[in-house]
Amino acid sequence: MNKKIFYCLLITSCYLLLAAYGYSAFQDTGWGARPGGMGNTFTAIANDASAPLWNPAGIAQLKNIETTFMYNKLFVGIEDANITQMFGALIYPTKRGAFGFTITDFSLWGYYKENTFSGSYAYNLSDGLNIGLPIMIGLNLKYLTHSYNLDSRTKSMNDPVFAQTSSGGFTPDVGILVKPYRLSIGVSVLNILQPDVGLKTSDKVPMVIKSGIAYQLGGWGIIDSLTPTVDISSRKPEGGTSDTKVSFGMELWIRKTLALRIGGNDREVTAGCSYSKAFSESDIQFDYAFLSPTELTEASGSHRISISFGMSVPERKKLDSTRAAIIPVKETEVTVETIKEKYLKRGYQHFERAEYSDAISAWEEVLKVDPGNSEVKNKIKMAKMWLGQETSSGADSEQIAGAEFAREQLNINTANEIELIDVGFTREEARNIIAYRKKSKFKKIDDLSSVPGMTPEKFNKIKLKLKIR
Repeated sequence: MNKKIFYCLLITSCYLLLAAYGYSAFQDTGWGARPGGMGNTFTAIANDASAPLWNPAGIAQLKNIETTFMYNKLFVGIEDANITQMFGALIYPTKRGAFGFTITDFSLWGYYKENTFSGSYAYNLSDGLNIGLPIMIGLNLKYLTHSYNLDSRTKSMNDPVFAQTSSGGFTPDVGILVKPYRLSIGVSVLNILQPDVGLKTSDKVPMVIKSGIAYQLGGWGIIDSLTPTVDISSRKPEGGTSDTKVSFGMELWIRKTLALRIGGNDREVTAGCSYSKAFSESDIQFDYAFLSPTELTEASGSHRISISFGMSVPERKKLDSTRAAIIPVKETEVTVETIKEKYLKRGYQHFERAEYSDAISAWEEVLKVDPGNSEVKNKIKMAKMWLGQETSSGADSEQIAGAEFAREQLNINTANEIELIDVGFTREEARNIIAYRKKSKFKKIDDLSSVPGMTPEKFNKIKLKLKIR
C-alpha cells in the first residue's frame, strides 16, 4: 500500500474512531485506573494524586506527599492503531494548602501526540475560617500542546495545513468540593479559556463542566467503606452540538487493603480493583481498571494500570521549636488551647464521617501540645480499633468505650457543640439541641426528647450522661 495513503487512512480512521467514541482533541477520556474502574466518576471523590485531572479542589484532602503513574492501552484489538494514554502526578500538602504538578500524554504512536502540563493549588477553607463544614477550592494552570509527526514524503508535499506541525495554548481549571457529613459534592470547570490549538484554522478546546455527588457508607465488619457516586459531564465543541454524559460508579474498600469497583455510562462498562499496603511512614497502592466500550465491537476494551506512592510530610521541628521559644508565656497558653480545640473538633468531624485515619492524625496533633491527655489517647485507640489496626477483647472495648463516653454528667443547658458531640450526639443533633434551648431552656432531661431529630433510641442511650442545672 502506498505509504502516503496508508498514513492518511490511519490518521483519518483514528479520528473517526475517537469521534465515534465521543472524543476530540484534548477531550477528557478519563484519567487514572482508580476512577476508571468506577465508570470515570471521580469529581466528588477526588482524593488521590489524579484529582487535578478531575477536580483540582480535591488535593486539599491529601495529608501525605503522593505521587502516581498510569499507563492505559486504548482500544485493544484495533489493528494498526497503537493508542496509549499516560500520566504522572505529584502532590505536596502544606499548612497553607496543597500544591501539585501533573503531566499527561495521549499518543497515536508515530503519528500524533497530545500533552498537558499543569500546576495545581487547593485550600480547605474550613482550616482558615475555622468552620465545621469542609469546603475546598482548587485551581489548575495548564498548557496544552498537540503535534503531528510527518514522514519525509508527506513533508515534501508542502501541504499548507501542516506548515507547522504543533500548536498549544494556556487555560485554567477551577473546582470546589463540599463534604457535609458522609456526603461529598464536587463541581469543576475545565478549559475555561477554551484555547485555540488549531494549526491553520480555529480549533478551540471545548470547556468541560463536571459535577458529581458521592455518599460514603461503611463500618460493617471487614468493610471499611462503600461509596456510590454519580458524575455528569458536559462539553460543547465549537460549531458542534452539546455532549452530556452521565456516569455511575461504586467503590468498596475492605480492611483498607483491597478495593473493588464497578461503573459505567452509555458508552462503556467498567470494573477495577486495588491493592494497598501501608507502612509506618509511607504506603503503596496498585490499581487496575478494564473499560469495555459499548459502541465499538471491534475493540476488546482498554486496560489501565497505575501505581501510587505516599509518604508523610517532613516535620519542620527545628522551626517550630524556634517559634515556640519566642512566644510569650500568656500567648503560648492561648495558642495551646486554640490548637487543642481546633484539632479536637476536627478529629470529631472526621470520626463522624468514618474517616478514622484523618481523625487519628487530628488527635495526634493534640498530643503534641498535651502529651498526657488520656482522653485523647483513648479516642485514638478507639479509632484504630475501627481501622482494624489494633485488636482488643470485648472487655477492653467496653472499657475504652466507657472512657470515651461515660464522663461526668453534662449540663445540656450550657454545653457547647463540641461537648455535646463528645458525649455521643451527632453534629446535627448537637446543633438542634443548642437551637432548641435558645428558645427555652431545658427544665428536665425528658424535654430532650422534644428536640427535632432526637430518636428514642439516642435519648435512652445518652440521658444518664446528662444533667439539668
